[in-house]
Amino acid sequence: MYNLPSSIRLLLYVLLAQRRSTSLALDVTWTRPAAGDVYSPGSYIIGEWWSDRAILMPSFRLCNDQAEADGFGASGEDDAGCGIAIQPTVTQNESNSSYQVTL
Repeated sequence: MYNLPSSIRLLLYVLLAQRRSTSLALDVTWTRPAAGDVYSPGSYIIGEWWSDRAILMPSFRLCNDQAEADGFGASGEDDAGCGIAIQPTVTQNESNSSYQVTL
């Protein structure tokens, strides 16, 4: 089984579709994936978070970060090496108020 290099990071961009022009601050606490998680090609990635506000239409992009320490791509851009955004189905766990997606 081939493991991806540790420089592959899952950068999750959560976007909230809003009907009003005022911006709402999102207080999101990620529980999965954790820093340093490594996935094999073809693996499913489970994303899980807690938030006081419902986030029903998030967007996610998978990015390859060549500069491990800074969280940005080798060119210094925050979207360097990123794929297209997808909007997977969000499942809410009512027992602990968390949200989950499978990528």
